[in-house]
Amino acid sequence: MEKIRIGLIGLGTVGSGVYKSLAEFNNVEVVKIAVRNINKPRTVQVPQEILTDNPYEIVNNPQIDVV
Repeated sequence: MEKIRIGLIGLGTVGSGVYKSLAEFNNVEVVKIAVRNINKPRTVQVPQEILTDNPYEIVNNPQIDVV
């Protein structure tokens, strides 16, 4: 089964909850998350390499299926 590639915009209270929920699915991959401050301490463990401060990296990425 092919994975659904997802980009998130925001990693606050709601975004963190969405990220945690999506992490439980085997057929979903969160490939990029746009945040205001990449270095801000977070309540959820997220790989640093998927964070960006440029939301256009998500909306203009043809490899992301869902934003």
